[in-house]
Amino acid sequence: MSPESTAESGRNVSRQTRTVRFAATSSMTETLDRRLTSGKIPNLTVQVKRRGRLVATCEVRAIGSHEMVLLCTQRECPLAIGDMVSFSISEGETEVLAEESGIIHWGMTEEDVSVVAMFSGSRLDTLLKHLIIDDRRSDIHYPVDLQAFVRIGAGQRNARVIDYSLNGLCLLSHAALETNREYQVTVTRGVSSFCLTVFPRWSTITADGTFTGCVLKPQRGVLFARRLLSPTPNN
Repeated sequence: MSPESTAESGRNVSRQTRTVRFAATSSMTETLDRRLTSGKIPNLTVQVKRRGRLVATCEVRAIGSHEMVLLCTQRECPLAIGDMVSFSISEGETEVLAEESGIIHWGMTEEDVSVVAMFSGSRLDTLLKHLIIDDRRSDIHYPVDLQAFVRIGAGQRNARVIDYSLNGLCLLSHAALETNREYQVTVTRGVSSFCLTVFPRWSTITADGTFTGCVLKPQRGVLFARRLLSPTPNN
């Protein structure tokens, strides 16, 4: 994919992802996880079922530690954020994973293709290690825009969650949080809210504000996606 196409794909993510509600800052576009917007893994297909019925056969764009980014070319993608599904994986004619449970937690459209992300109960990067084309970091990072409040002593600081992964998230605020200490963060979406414990690991100051990368407790990203990003987050 050319640099111009990658940049346009990044802008499309900001416009079209169902959980994104504002025009991305320049820093967000520049740091967008490229695994969301480039190519596909050849010879790999995923059959997705909902309540035991096959609803989609998808190609694969990217693989993370416990996740896959899927391409659905059906006229209307039957997969929606919040769906609890089961799936199997085939490499060519060989089935490499018979059936596993998953949750659809993120999505965007790209021309006539629906791109959706699914967290899995299986360690997919180990199972499909020979197919991973970008292993700089095992977890894929997904752009969002959610209001957050960071508790500091008796007060709180406004922030926004601008991306999340299986085990972490990135906050955008006016000032950095101290690294290597624990913070309580309340994330809101409409009338729903969800409390998280985060552990800042790095921060970067830009013209858009301070970006702070935080680690979550293991697999808390799954609960975050289920509670905040599904159409019925509290169910």
